[in-house]
Amino acid sequence: MDKFKEEMLEVAAKYRGNVLNEVIYLERIIDRYITRHFVGDDPAKEFDLHVAVLGNNRMTLDAKKQVFEYIAAKYDPIFLTKYKSSRIVNPDQKNNKKECKHHNLQSDIAYIITQRNILAHFILDDREEARKRHIDEVTFVRFRDEEKPFDFDIHSYNQLMFVIMDVSMYFLQRIESWDTMRPSNSGSGTTSEPSKEP
Repeated sequence: MDKFKEEMLEVAAKYRGNVLNEVIYLERIIDRYITRHFVGDDPAKEFDLHVAVLGNNRMTLDAKKQVFEYIAAKYDPIFLTKYKSSRIVNPDQKNNKKECKHHNLQSDIAYIITQRNILAHFILDDREEARKRHIDEVTFVRFRDEEKPFDFDIHSYNQLMFVIMDVSMYFLQRIESWDTMRPSNSGSGTTSEPSKEP
């Protein structure tokens, strides 16, 4: 194997490995949000729900996203709507505060899932034209009905990692707020009425 291909594989492995690791952590946090809604602060039941329903290969991250969205929209709407993404919907307006819109929580989770799937399932393009790029720029290719390339570079990587960390911290802050609000083993779900603050 030539040196350039080795370096390309190393960069792709770094992007894939770090992102997949952080998304797995985020998925467990979303699991915790869901379990807290259904079983409250009951560690035994929480464990059972993780193992029997939410565990590996039982539910996709996209399915968990849909469950979370249902729960949050009905029982925790302020948490769902208060989140402000670091990603801007209309980047050309980022200097215009009146026109600048940020992505919402659902959009950021969908973005994370899409990027995670690209990194986990698409093949690294190591053909000749890929070699003309900077070493930190790689392309992953999807082959379904047609060949579709997805470019990924250090900017894409950093943006994705920041979004994953922002979403993870936002969920963790919410879960920690429940821990300080509820007596232990209360058995109640996330909320019995709409949330006041995340």
